[in-house]
Amino acid sequence: MNVTKISRTIDMPIKHMDEYRDPKIARRLLAEIEKTSKRDIRLMEVCGTHTMSIFRSGIRSALPESISLLSGPGCPVCVTAQNEIDAFILLSRVDDVVVATFGDLMRVPGSESSLQKERAKGRDVRVVYSTFDALDMAKQNPEKKIVFLGVGFETTAPTIAAAIISARDKGLHNFFVFSAHKLIPPALSALLATEGSSIDGLILPGHVSVIIGTGAYLRLVEDYHVPCAVAGFEPVDILQAVHVLVEQLEKKSAHLENCYPRAVTFDGNKKAQQVMETVFKKVDALRGVGPYPYGPASGSDEPPARREAGQPLPDLLMVDGGKGQLSMAIAVLKALRLYGSFDLIGIAKKDPERGETEDKIYKPGRKNPVNLKKDTDVLLFLQRIRDEAHRAVITYHRKRRLMTCRRSVLEEIPGIGKRRRMRLLKHFGSLKRIKAASIEELAAVPGMTRQAAQAVFDALK
Repeated sequence: MNVTKISRTIDMPIKHMDEYRDPKIARRLLAEIEKTSKRDIRLMEVCGTHTMSIFRSGIRSALPESISLLSGPGCPVCVTAQNEIDAFILLSRVDDVVVATFGDLMRVPGSESSLQKERAKGRDVRVVYSTFDALDMAKQNPEKKIVFLGVGFETTAPTIAAAIISARDKGLHNFFVFSAHKLIPPALSALLATEGSSIDGLILPGHVSVIIGTGAYLRLVEDYHVPCAVAGFEPVDILQAVHVLVEQLEKKSAHLENCYPRAVTFDGNKKAQQVMETVFKKVDALRGVGPYPYGPASGSDEPPARREAGQPLPDLLMVDGGKGQLSMAIAVLKALRLYGSFDLIGIAKKDPERGETEDKIYKPGRKNPVNLKKDTDVLLFLQRIRDEAHRAVITYHRKRRLMTCRRSVLEEIPGIGKRRRMRLLKHFGSLKRIKAASIEELAAVPGMTRQAAQAVFDALK
């Protein structure tokens, strides 16, 4: 097959958008495709929007039987790794965290739950239509940590990068992004390099190409000798791309064609590319394909929270639990790109019914627990850490439950909002003392009026 490194622009003599949906033009292109196509070929439409357009317009059934269309990795949700989904779900369970996401992530199942199920349980998960909606949310809720779930390809990454820069400039330290973005060219390279891959040509995504330009795909043509055509999303756009790919394959040539010149250039959007490069760092991974160079776009070698606070990473992370809990911790650390940065163990209590005489220490990659003899200094030290963590957590949750009970009683009193509730609890120290206070004592609390004090007095008596 002959290969050219020069890309071409295919500009159709069409002036109005309606013509890209014109059945007459579509039928003419279909006739040309049928006339040109002599052998069986498999073309992949990379973008999920192309897949939807092909389905809606019936292109797949209208093409000759010799041409098969395959759906590629162009769905942002489909290429979001399982451990990233699990990390999203765990984030939603953290106190004072609001998870902001596009709606298409809500129903995606994790290992045990989904964001939709977590919201049904009362977690604060909110659907937004723009990254800047999440930014406004951070501005309006300074007491909350707003975590935006960044998924998608080069199409969405620039606006998310711009939001991060805006948050920095505005001093919004409660705005965070969990970046799980993917890059299209490396993903396609991984697919074409897969043993047994039988993709004859690629219909490349229009939206992504607006950002990265057609030049970003030249290596695919050079390295894998595969014909490529950037296409728009109307039926005539897609059929034009199929036509030029069929022509190349029949001539046994391979080069890059731009069938979407009204929106896509060779260099793409330089400003958007610069914003991405300023904010994100390229790392490796992809769901369903396995690791590949420069997969998701991440922020930095260290997680943003630690980088901002200037805190070092721990030497050891100890998980309270056995193999199951340790596996979940590994999944989260991998999603946060921290796995391997420090040592990790799990500690599980002994089970006397199974004849166990001491607590068990589990390490990643090891089937059986580490055998530490009873009463050794190391085991006693680890048990002491675990027991102290239990004490702190139990104390914290008891305090939270008590505060919830206090709030629930005060919340039912008309005219007593959050600020007055907090001032009453801070002034008197407990619900019992509020109940024992007189109307005059209640009215003396800053922010209270005699009418509000009377309402509290009557409600608690």
